[in-house]
Amino acid sequence: MGLMKKKAAMLKNDLAYGIAGQAGIYVLLIIVTMVSCKGFYGYGQQLVKYNYSREMPGVFDYYLNIFQGQLPFKPFSGMIYFMPVYWMTISIAIVYSVSSYAKDDFQKSGIMRIVYSGGRGAWIFGKEIWVLLQIAADYLMIWFAILFFAFLKGVPFRPKLSEEVWLNTYPDILYRDQETIIVVTIILPIMGYMAVAALEMLISIALRPVVAMALGCAIMVISSYFDKVWLLGNHAMWMRFSAFSSKGIDWLSALMLDIAILILSFSAFAAIVARKDLLQERES
Repeated sequence: MGLMKKKAAMLKNDLAYGIAGQAGIYVLLIIVTMVSCKGFYGYGQQLVKYNYSREMPGVFDYYLNIFQGQLPFKPFSGMIYFMPVYWMTISIAIVYSVSSYAKDDFQKSGIMRIVYSGGRGAWIFGKEIWVLLQIAADYLMIWFAILFFAFLKGVPFRPKLSEEVWLNTYPDILYRDQETIIVVTIILPIMGYMAVAALEMLISIALRPVVAMALGCAIMVISSYFDKVWLLGNHAMWMRFSAFSSKGIDWLSALMLDIAILILSFSAFAAIVARKDLLQERES
């Protein structure tokens, strides 16, 4: 019972100072998401105006537009590559939100709580739950912005994609069952970001937060150009998966890789924290 109280206290601290302390990131996510929605709303108006579609995009379509990403860069193909700006900005913001809190807390108040409680397990538990909840909080801000935009513009609250909109945008998505669409467009992006976040937290505690941030940004930037399953940013772009592209990456392999990275990163994080010299960390 005492151990559970300690874990609850650690988690409460992480919710208060870790997640609630990211207000600036949340504002950025909301602004970028609403700008993206505004652009897609104008695109929908053009489709209706020129009779390509009889309906405006629904709420789910705005989400799909943000996380569709871009087809990979193909050198010497003669095709012009456009970086997915909104996706990239959102991804960098998410990467930043998880890059430093664990190390900062360990060097400051976290050490006092570890010494006071007589063990490090509660602190480790709190941080591993925090990093997952932080990604969930970032995602909630994106959905809040989409829903708020939908409320302002009277966007239909359809729980599925609009067929005529995507027939003129990326028709391959229309030939997949609803379950595959949900897994690839909703679950996999969240899992991909969580895997990157867990890896960042590990690098942050082992080295420095700036190294973790640089790694996270590098993963996202390189992923925007190349469609390799080990480039985790691809997992947050549904257009890159074989479910919607004949040369795309396998979504099941991506999901298994995300789970493996989460388990290995959390295990290594716990092992490193268990061996840390508290006094040396306090002085550094």
